[in-house]
Amino acid sequence: MPVTVLAHVLAAALTLAALAPLCAAVLRLRRDIAALRRELAHERAHRIAAELPPEPRRPPAPREPRAGLRLITGGGGRPAPAPGHHHGPAAS
Repeated sequence: MPVTVLAHVLAAALTLAALAPLCAAVLRLRRDIAALRRELAHERAHRIAAELPPEPRRPPAPREPRAGLRLITGGGGRPAPAPGHHHGPAAS
């Protein structure tokens, strides 16, 4: 009985030792295939982009000349409360 168990353990170890390089080769092959697919997709995208007409550019949005000053001075936003109206914790 112990010889049979030892034979099975030895066979399993030899099988794993033989499968390790095969698994490594399969992983390398999968990595290479993925890299090749990425490269082909990249080339295909460049080819398609070269065939398309260029998109028309939109004109830049008009800028308000004093927008920067308004941001600095804090202008704009909500108007000041009317006189006689109280806000905050002291209002009640």
